[in-house]
Amino acid sequence: MSSRHPNRTPIRQTGGVSMQRFCTVFLLLLAMRPVLMAAAQQESGCTLLIHADGFRNDRGKAGAALFNSANGWPENASLSVQHLPFPIKDGKSELSFTNIPSGQYAVAMFHDEKMTQKISRNFLGMPTEGFGFSNNPKIYLHPPSYNEAAFDLRCPVTEIAIHLVHLH
Repeated sequence: MSSRHPNRTPIRQTGGVSMQRFCTVFLLLLAMRPVLMAAAQQESGCTLLIHADGFRNDRGKAGAALFNSANGWPENASLSVQHLPFPIKDGKSELSFTNIPSGQYAVAMFHDEKMTQKISRNFLGMPTEGFGFSNNPKIYLHPPSYNEAAFDLRCPVTEIAIHLVHLH
């Protein structure tokens, strides 16, 4: 028995971890669980799911580019964070971009009916294939600005809808 506390039995250690130390570590890990899970989620990134409709037919692919700034917006896919073709079925396409850090982004997409990997245009420079943008802004004689199409991507998943428009 300890002379300091005569009514207490000392914790015996048998070469292992004391129960008190075990409980302390366990409670500390339990308290840190939300922080550790958030860090793990940030490492794996976020997912963006896009529900697109307005395709005139199922020919070709849906081309989509994800931008995190106005640099290259909306047609220079080489300056986008990610750009991929996606299949079309029954006039719709389900797209997903994965492992993306949370933040502000904008999506430009088009119906690549001719599989040229760029939007086809007529002699006046007007698109002849369907196209659309995140936030579905009104289209006038020019594409929307990056800010008009920008949205906040949050983990684990953010879903948006894009409706393609046709000028002819």
